[in-house]
Amino acid sequence: MLAASLLAIAAFAFGAATALAAEPTVIVSLPDRQSGSGNGGQALPTATLSHDGRHVAFTSRASGLSDPEPNPNDQDADVYLRDVALGTTIRISNPADGGDYANAGSGSPRISANGRVIAFLSSANDLVAGDEVDSQPSIFLHDLDTHRTVRIDITNGGPTAHLGSTGPALSADGGHVAFHSKLANLVDGDVVDDLDDIFVHDVAAGLTTKITAGANGFSNSSSIAGDGRRIAFTSRASNLSPLDTDGSDDVYVYDRDADTMILASVGLGDAEPDSYSRSPAISADGRFVAFTSHATNLVAGDANGFVDVFVRDLELGVTELISRGHDGAGANEASYAPCISADGRIIAFHSDASNLVPGDIVTIDPDEDRDVFIYDRDTGSLRIASVAFDGGPGDDYAENCGVSGDGRYVAYESEATNLVEDDPNGDLNDIFRVATGGDTIFTEGFEHPSPPADGTP
Repeated sequence: MLAASLLAIAAFAFGAATALAAEPTVIVSLPDRQSGSGNGGQALPTATLSHDGRHVAFTSRASGLSDPEPNPNDQDADVYLRDVALGTTIRISNPADGGDYANAGSGSPRISANGRVIAFLSSANDLVAGDEVDSQPSIFLHDLDTHRTVRIDITNGGPTAHLGSTGPALSADGGHVAFHSKLANLVDGDVVDDLDDIFVHDVAAGLTTKITAGANGFSNSSSIAGDGRRIAFTSRASNLSPLDTDGSDDVYVYDRDADTMILASVGLGDAEPDSYSRSPAISADGRFVAFTSHATNLVAGDANGFVDVFVRDLELGVTELISRGHDGAGANEASYAPCISADGRIIAFHSDASNLVPGDIVTIDPDEDRDVFIYDRDTGSLRIASVAFDGGPGDDYAENCGVSGDGRYVAYESEATNLVEDDPNGDLNDIFRVATGGDTIFTEGFEHPSPPADGTP
């Protein structure tokens, strides 16, 4: 009864407060309109969008997204590309011999700005003819124009023994791929140290360089600028900057042209950060870096004790707190996984906090209160993206977002059933795309009316 009353109040409040968006939220993880079968779902994080948001690459275990026949290895995920405008879905992780399915799973896609090139990881050893990979994940690059897939985490002299590579990041121009690996044979003269390092592969030159050479701690979670010049990453090393010696996770930016290492998660007055920072996302021009941090001394007055989302302006040397309560107070729960538009204006992230906008849906469903938020750094507005098609709250969590380069669209993963009208697969995981300018992305937050006169909660 209580839940029904709350939902009834919510439906009234949300319906009265908002109008439907001119461009509705759409499901991305759907079968191809012609060759596919089934009803989609079983999507895995995270989606990645082309600059204009038309093409979305994602990962799914669902069968029949682009083929009528089900995958016999139903636990193996594949990488797909959805053209939202045409309603087409194609599989990217295809075996080189033309077989129906690859012999192991694939995931973590990243797409170029023009939607032509997709980087991804896979444990399959049949995506490239003659591949020697032995079930360890490798980094691959697929060109949609040439229909060619190549493996890029190989030594400069050719394939050899393999220890696994993960975390691909693709430059907007498709010319450079960053990733992390324990491989000691990707570059000449490297030694085995059992630490993950950050590597950058130049696609045109076919050469790989190690940018964390000499680091005394592991590094991961790379993000690369549009032209491949700057790479943001997380590292536990204590010898990359004199401003960071504590061995905790921090966010760095390496400039390949200047051969300089920049500590992005730096404290006020160049103080050492007093806790860890992770999950960087760098803008296409390499100026802005979004990241999460538990540190309290990156900005003044940050005393909420939770992980927050920040943006560092590397040109001005200024850090901005993004995940702030609507009344100026600190967020009352943690925020994670930021992504950033090409110009650094739009920041999307997911959060467990209930006070980022007025009347957040935690009061409706306290067990499923994770939402995707969009922050506009030019206007200072913070809005919820994961709302129902009728303007009400989503009925399940939303997380793991990506943003188009132009900032017009955000994609995210959710099990909610009411984000679109007539969700064809119910509460299965799906990838959704929402337009950031839609009216149902609330600028003012949610409104809650007074309790009914009879005193019912």
